[in-house]
Amino acid sequence: MHQVDEFKLDEGRQVNDVEQLLTGIAGTQVDIITSKAGRRKHTTTLQRNNSHPQIVETKLVDGIAIVKLPAFQNNSREKLLEGLINLNAPISGILLDMRDNPGGVLTSAVSVASLFMDDTDIVQVQARQNKSRVLSTKVMRYLDLCL
Repeated sequence: MHQVDEFKLDEGRQVNDVEQLLTGIAGTQVDIITSKAGRRKHTTTLQRNNSHPQIVETKLVDGIAIVKLPAFQNNSREKLLEGLINLNAPISGILLDMRDNPGGVLTSAVSVASLFMDDTDIVQVQARQNKSRVLSTKVMRYLDLCL
């Protein structure tokens, strides 16, 4: 992606910046300029729509919390924790149901994994021109879990 409307993208722009440029009033349009590996640039006009909030289903079966996680979105970790808290019952285990989960925001997947694993390499991202980077789980403090 090279440009969103009149805003040219460079390495200094963060994912949140691009997300904010793409987000807008439902029904309005935004032009994006993209290209694939050295090919000609292509302009595409997209129409903004209402985003559908993620619904994380949580139920308790024989003391096991079953959490259906349909996709990794920016708020997946918080939705998962909310669902567990709302069970309001003792839990002896957690089963994450990720069938039909197409993936999503990679940092969100790492954040969810951080709830269950400490200091573990999860994925290595290899870009064509940049060096690779490894995403790892982080130690979650009790305060982090409450937020």
